[in-house]
Amino acid sequence: MDRTGPEFNENISMAKTVPITESFRADFRWEMFNMFNRTVFNTGNTNLNSTAFGVVNGQVNNPRQMQVALKVYW
Repeated sequence: MDRTGPEFNENISMAKTVPITESFRADFRWEMFNMFNRTVFNTGNTNLNSTAFGVVNGQVNNPRQMQVALKVYW
């Protein structure tokens, strides 16, 4: 796809290790993709004979997604 201009896509990840006992510990991880939920629109309909000429009906990137993980070590 031929795009002009920048496409911003900020991702962030945060992790924390928590010691529970001497032999147990837990890792907590939180990740966010497309943090600011920026929309990159698809190109419009380029068919001159269509009644929907120039209509943009989609986006190229994915909306904001988050995931959380907890891992326990023993």
